[in-house]
Amino acid sequence: MAEGENWHIVLAVLITQCITHGFSGSMGVFYVEWKTAFGDNLAGDGSSAIGWLTSSILGVMLATGR
Repeated sequence: MAEGENWHIVLAVLITQCITHGFSGSMGVFYVEWKTAFGDNLAGDGSSAIGWLTSSILGVMLATGR
């Protein structure tokens, strides 16, 4: 690629990082919503299943170097 043609790659990476950081930063809001939506359908109070989901999402974020 020529020198001036890589701006779209930089833009895509910036947008991806903004979405990833925003999602991980708002995990507490998602937790409350998931607890409300899925709490009745999961075994017990649902905290354990939702905790695994939250941990998995943050683990993937950390594993990818973010």
